[in-house]
Amino acid sequence: MKEKRFTAKKFADEIGKPYSTVALWLKDNRIPEAERRIAQMTVEEIERILQTVAQNQARADEEFSMLLRSQNRYEERLATISDIMRDLADKHLKKAKKTGKKASSK
Repeated sequence: MKEKRFTAKKFADEIGKPYSTVALWLKDNRIPEAERRIAQMTVEEIERILQTVAQNQARADEEFSMLLRSQNRYEERLATISDIMRDLADKHLKKAKKTGKKASSK
C-alpha cells in the first residue's frame, strides 16, 4: 500500500487542527497517535466509521421519537385525569351547597 504524504498545512486541515499546532508537533517529532491514525485511514475506513455514526444517530433519533411519543401519551392521560378530578370537585361542591341549603332551610 502506498504511503500517503501530506504537507503540514494539508495534514492540519485533514485533522481539523491549527497549522501552528501541527507545525510544532512536526518540529518536535511528536504527532499524537490519534492524529497519526486519522492521517493513515483509508477512504473505506472513514466511510465505514461515518456509516456507523449515521446508524447510531438514526437509532438515537428513533429512541428519542419513542420517548417523545410516550411523554405525549402521559401528558394526555394526565390532562384527562385532571378533567375528571375537576368535574368530581365541581359535583362535590354543588352537592355540598345543596345539602347546606337544605340544612339551613329546616
